[in-house]
Amino acid sequence: MKKILTDNERLNKPIEKPEEAWNRTMGFMIKGFEMKKEQVKIEEPKEITYSDFMKEIDRIPDYDTTNIPPRHFDISEKRQLVLEKLKHYIPNAKTSELLIEQLVELEGNGYVTILGKKHPYNPDTIYGSMSAVVNGTAEKRPFNLPNSKLYGLNVFHSHHSESFYIGFNWKKQFKKKYDSPEKINNRINELRKQNIPESELFSTFVIESTLNGVNKNKKSGQWVIYQVDTTNDTPINFICLYLHNPDDENDEKLFNNIKVYLEK
Repeated sequence: MKKILTDNERLNKPIEKPEEAWNRTMGFMIKGFEMKKEQVKIEEPKEITYSDFMKEIDRIPDYDTTNIPPRHFDISEKRQLVLEKLKHYIPNAKTSELLIEQLVELEGNGYVTILGKKHPYNPDTIYGSMSAVVNGTAEKRPFNLPNSKLYGLNVFHSHHSESFYIGFNWKKQFKKKYDSPEKINNRINELRKQNIPESELFSTFVIESTLNGVNKNKKSGQWVIYQVDTTNDTPINFICLYLHNPDDENDEKLFNNIKVYLEK
């Protein structure tokens, strides 16, 4: 049975870097696919409709987890835990009250509410992503479109929890790329030309599309938002956890949510 760690044990546990979590998860997936192909003979269905296949794809849940019930927890106790973790993992950075409140909710309820949805992130993955920002190993993406309300304010975002969203991102990419039965049939016919046995064509297609989907550069945006001031002794000011919001083209909603925490 897996040991359940106490808060103190979690605090002192070496944190897994985001890229390590991603590589570990991908390694398991690839190994699992290889074992499946070697140990299990996958019989091709004689007939399968596009509708039936997409129903199977839709069994992967979206990350709208609004039905997760809240827990009862001591806010002051979890707040103290969050402050200790921030001091432990990012001692040379500032953190807004907004982000602290989000982390308290995450530590207490097991999820954080963003744009009306509950997201059950692993708290340690968040701290690891923030540590990567401070250490300069995270990819730093600016809000550099001239029409963005955050343009010119030295505000950036970095991704977190990418391994957690592998299935969600694959589903999104797959349904976008194969939005008709003809596209699936065309790809299977292309694989057939590579002399892949008929009994393995469909399983090869599924494995290929899965690996392609999770390796896409443009994945769903799970963001850590922060501001950088290189003239300050503590140049990084972490502001909040947020999501890519296609309905907020000019980042106006995000700006209005965080403007009181931005430094001039």
